[in-house]
Amino acid sequence: MKSCAFTGYRPEKLPFGSNESDPRCERIKQQLFCNILRLTREDVNVFISGMSRGVDIWAAEIVLDLRETLPNRNLQLWAAVPYDRQALSWSISEQARYRRILERADRVERLSQDYYNGCLQKCNRWMVDHATHLIAVYDGQPGGTKSTLDYARRKGLEITIIEP
Repeated sequence: MKSCAFTGYRPEKLPFGSNESDPRCERIKQQLFCNILRLTREDVNVFISGMSRGVDIWAAEIVLDLRETLPNRNLQLWAAVPYDRQALSWSISEQARYRRILERADRVERLSQDYYNGCLQKCNRWMVDHATHLIAVYDGQPGGTKSTLDYARRKGLEITIIEP
């Protein structure tokens, strides 16, 4: 099985914030789409999202859209949920978006019932441990995305970096 995990920034770490109609956001989404489509042609059929706001959610929605467009590829979306109440503090519309994705996911892996220091890193490691590829929206800044990228490099994953 070939699989791809995603890592990247939440809206507050991106220069355009939550404005998904900003051309910079649209460019990131287009690059995610192109890279996901490329991987489907390389027989990658499982895609893993950590379900955080921003890049994770965008990638999950792209996979779900492609699953409908390319039914012969048998694409699967796995949602790696770091803790049960992950979306509790999000806006109502973000929570609804999150739930819609979870309802359509082929697998939902709940890694912890409650939040604890380190649960997000545990989720990122779980995704990398179950992937052969990683798509990262990354600009060199320290943080969770860099840690995930470093771990994926140590594990020998094929990595694609999209600059925000």
